[in-house]
Amino acid sequence: MIFETVKRARQIFFWFKNYLKEYLTIFIYQIYYSKPIGKVFYMISKKTKYAIQALIFLASENAKGPVLISTIAKAERIPKKFLESILLELKNKGFLMSKKGKGGGYALGKHPDKIILGHVIRIFEGPLAPVSCVSQTAYQRCEECKDEKHCGIRLVMKDVRDAIANILDRTTLEDMLQRVHLIKNKGISDFTI
Repeated sequence: MIFETVKRARQIFFWFKNYLKEYLTIFIYQIYYSKPIGKVFYMISKKTKYAIQALIFLASENAKGPVLISTIAKAERIPKKFLESILLELKNKGFLMSKKGKGGGYALGKHPDKIILGHVIRIFEGPLAPVSCVSQTAYQRCEECKDEKHCGIRLVMKDVRDAIANILDRTTLEDMLQRVHLIKNKGISDFTI
């Protein structure tokens, strides 16, 4: 019985790992081209998506210096007022810097290889865990759980959390730019991080 449970948990884990890899590739394509591909499960808010879009845009324009909010908003089709609050939050967390006056705007506050996607997503979404009992930052025991140590849901959801964190915490803004470049210029979209 335990062997079957472990075997099933592994099957779910590997299915989810492959699903997440495919989802991340589609997600990056959608952010860059702002086009949906088929039916995809969306787990992040528009605010988070816009934050990542803005970071990708700023990273691609990094050598040109600060960029005006209106330029980012127009290029990425993000409502300007909404973008202002997003960029301010990213600035307050150290991901961006701003310059006032002539030649002012926003620029990356760190090199793209130092901006980790998991950190950005946590700013806007909170913990990555699908259930609170496996969260590393916001743990809370499930009220209905009789035996947390042997809970099948918790065991599988911990694997899910670990798989999500493993991908997002190893993916930098630089990685995303490279993937976008490969998709855009060479048509390559099937590789792992």
